[in-house]
Amino acid sequence: MGMDRFKPSLDNKFKEGEVVYAKECPSIPLIIRRYVHRVYYCKIVDAPEDDELVYYERELVEPLRKS
Repeated sequence: MGMDRFKPSLDNKFKEGEVVYAKECPSIPLIIRRYVHRVYYCKIVDAPEDDELVYYERELVEPLRKS
């Protein structure tokens, strides 16, 4: 095979450490902890001790930019 299957992919829209929001609950900020196999592992910003939340890219949105 030769490929490292645990190496992060480069096709992700969001980077590790970036703050995003879930479409299902856009009032809670999430921080992306890692991205593996097209799945984002996130933590709630205000509760980092809680379990991780798992999302696909289509379930996440970027924060609104203030102009």
